[in-house]
Parts: sequence; C-alpha cells; structure tokens
Amino acid sequence: MNYVEVIDKHKQALEKRIDADDKPSAHEVLLPLQWGEEYETTNKPFLRWAKAKGRELIRDRDVAKAQHRAGVIESLGRYPDNAVGLVELLVHLRQARVTYNGLLTAIDLDAGARTSMLITSLARDARITADSLRLDLSRDAINDAADKWFEQAKNARFSAIRQSIAPLADFDWIDVARNCFHTADMSPELVAAVLKKFVHQVVSKMNGAKVGWHLMPILVGPQGEGKSYFIDQLISPLRELTRQTDFKALTDDRNIELWSSSILFLDEMSYASRSDVEAVKHVITADTLDRRPMRTNGAQQVRQCATLIGASNKEVEENIRDETGARRFFGLRFKRPPEGYLQKLDWSAAWQSVKHTDADPLEEYRSEVAQIQAASRYRSPVEDWIDNLGEYSAGTIQAGEKLRIKDLYDDYLSHRRAVTGDRDPVSKTLDQFSIELGRLLRNAGEDAKLTKEKDRKGAVYVLRGPSALRAVK
Repeated sequence: MNYVEVIDKHKQALEKRIDADDKPSAHEVLLPLQWGEEYETTNKPFLRWAKAKGRELIRDRDVAKAQHRAGVIESLGRYPDNAVGLVELLVHLRQARVTYNGLLTAIDLDAGARTSMLITSLARDARITADSLRLDLSRDAINDAADKWFEQAKNARFSAIRQSIAPLADFDWIDVARNCFHTADMSPELVAAVLKKFVHQVVSKMNGAKVGWHLMPILVGPQGEGKSYFIDQLISPLRELTRQTDFKALTDDRNIELWSSSILFLDEMSYASRSDVEAVKHVITADTLDRRPMRTNGAQQVRQCATLIGASNKEVEENIRDETGARRFFGLRFKRPPEGYLQKLDWSAAWQSVKHTDADPLEEYRSEVAQIQAASRYRSPVEDWIDNLGEYSAGTIQAGEKLRIKDLYDDYLSHRRAVTGDRDPVSKTLDQFSIELGRLLRNAGEDAKLTKEKDRKGAVYVLRGPSALRAVK
C-alpha cells in the first residue's frame, strides 16, 4: 500500500468516526502523516479537508506540533515524553556503558569510536540536543535525569557482578598459601583462613549481611616480590568494585563516594599517625559513617560498604603505631610464587568458594590470631622504658622509694637519650608521658613494675622488687 492509499484509507476511517459522533483528536488525525517534501502533494488536500469549517479536526498549531514531533522522532528514533526519556534515548543511540566505579564510555557519533566521558558531559549533550530539537525540558530536569540514569546503571553493574560470583565453586586456598606466603611462623591453614576471611567480609557486605569480626589483611615483604600484583589478581573478579586509596583519603570526612566501593586497597602503606590509626580502626568496623558533603556544613550518614586490604614493605607494627594493639590488622608474609602460578588460578572460583552464609572462616583461629597480633604489637617508648627499668640507671632511685611523676619522666628521658642518641623520633611531653604511663599500669594490673599511690602532696609511684632505678649519667 502506497502513501496515497494509506492517507485515503485513514480519511475514510475518520469520516466513519465523525458520522458515529466520535470526533478524533488532532493527534489521531495527524498520526499517519509523513512530512517530507515528497509527501506535500498528498498531505495538502487531506489537511484542507481536516481543517474545513464545520469539521475543524485540526488547527495550524496542531500541524506544527506534529511536524516538530516527526522531526524529533527522525533524529532520536522516538519522541521522549520527559527528560528521563531523552537521556535514555541518547544512552541507547550512543551505546553508553558504565562500570560500578564510575567509568562512563559512549560512542562519539562524529568519530564513530568509543570514548570515555563524564556524566556531566552526557548531561550537557542532552541539554544541547533538547535545545536543538526545541524540546521543552528544563536544565535541572535533564541534569537530574542524567544523574538518575548514571546511578541506576552503576547499581545494575553491581547486581551483575554479585550474580557472577553467586554460583558455588571449589578453590584450593591452602595451595595458594603454600605457594605465595611464608608459612614457617604460621600454618598454611591459618594463612588460607585469613584470605578467606577477607573474601567472606566482602561478600557479606555485598549481600547486606552483618560482619561480626572485622579484619584488614596486610601483605608484607620486600619490594618487588609481587604483593600488589597478587592482590590485583585476587580482587580481579571484583575490580569494578575496588578503589585504591590511602590513609589521608580514609580520614577525609568529605570523601563520600569512596565508601560505596566493596574493596579499598592501600598499596605501599605509609606511616599512619595515631589519629589516622584511630580513624581507620573506626571505619573498618563501622556500619555507617558521618560524612560532610562538599560545600556544606551539615553531616549525613553513608553506608560503609568497604573491606580494606593493604600491602607494605614494612611490618604491620611499623605502619600501625598503636600502643593499644592492632587487632583490626593482620600481616601475611608474602613470597614470590612460582612463575606463572597466579595466572593459572581461577580467581572467579575463589570468590565463588566463599558464601556470606558460611561460618566465619577465621573463627577457629581467633586465639592464634590474637597471639600473633600481640607479639607484633607496636610497643611505645614508655612501654620500652618500663620493660628496661634498671638497665639504664645508676642507682640513684631505689626500689620501694616513693617517686614523683617528674622523677620517672627524667629517668624516661635518660633512657631515650641512651637509646636514640638525642634524636628521639617519638618525643613525649610530661603530660603525654603521664597519660601513657597510667594506661600501661592499668593494663598490666598486678604485674606492673610500678604501683601508684597517694600521699598528702599527690600521686607517687613505687618501683617493685629489690633492684633500684639508676639514672643515666
């Protein structure tokens, strides 16, 4: 059926509706019309008929609207009902794709090649399109629609990745432990359990399950052994859900997007200050975090979705200088695996072998983990001084003698000079010394070398045992 026949048949159908007192809308009247120059000869008599006095099915503005609509459909494939529809059409035309970590790529229609872009650029292109096609859509509506699509696309990627590790598979974690880690000081079974614990924490958070005992594994060993490469291989099935970060970013309360990631990787961890350690310990265990969006004064709660893993050339206690303990951190001593070993492993199977419904992989090793953490705990200069009471002194302070905090502080400084040669990297004021000493004595309880008493002038300390403190010359 040619175009003339289509219009004649459409006109006959309209006449029947009019005779039946069923007046069609302007949209229905103009729906089958096409608007190129080649159709003008057929369209003109039909339009005169539809506009005729007494019939008045359409007006000039209806024709203009239909022509505009046809032009939009020719450009976009269909007419967008709103800003969301426009963004979806552009996404389809440009084959836009988004990874969960926010990488957006799309086809450049001029160059015909895929290129990366920002969501703000996609929103800009949508605004330009709306303007050129005379679509009555506001700037804010288009921007909001682009943001909504971007968020939905990221969530769809998250669901797809989570589904990819849903099947059950077998994986030999102990073989990985034997080939990639030193196991003289800890068993391959414990190393394997720590690695599985990391995976268990990640998949638990991905599925909204509670994590009861949080732990950040840290791979330690000499530079160039392949620690970072191992972690990169381990997390490869979830690479889109991973971000590389550092202590500074973890403690920045303006950083909100970071915590939507499932894995945070700290590569070549640098020295963390005491305040950094406290903040990191908090974020490791927190379900939600108070964060302050940019350009605002108010705080909002964000869900803490991330599990942390790190690599370092230094020991855990060198990076995590926390005298109270490092029970949220656990070091695994890495070694270079056999050539090609890591590339042969099915890392998707590794993630499929651990389910959030499984028991905690590390539960039966908790006491062993605690012992290892205690042995590697960072010991403060004050604790080192207490452990060595008498070794650096000259007998001027006797056991049983009542000592003021200033006496102890002077002896502590003498000890530090003997140890560091007047270049103490961890200097402490009298107040800091007093606070740290009090904490150590409380923790030691009955085993403390010093006891704290009171007399009329205030607090005094007494050295236990027969040996005396000797001040350094």
